Amino acid sequence: MTISLQLRQATSADVAACIAIERAVFLPSEAATPEQIVTRVTQFPQGIIIAETSDKVVGFINIGKSISTHGGFDWHQMRISLTKIPS
Repeated sequence: MTISLQLRQATSADVAACIAIERAVFLPSEAATPEQIVTRVTQFPQGIIIAETSDKVVGFINIGKSISTHGGFDWHQMRISLTKIPS
């Protein structure tokens, strides 16, 4: 089976889908809150790449710089969240 995914920058219309996907793929203790997702999409939309197929959002890539340091260095984080793609 071949699946065609389209990738694009997030818009505010994608927030609800991103929240649902985040809740589906991460433990509650690790998932971003709805407020965090809204902030990410509104303040740095180019850091959220939406994956969609058949006009349905099926996942997203969240890229950002963490304000934390590890070993004295700032680090960058990429999270990929992908739901089960409908057949």
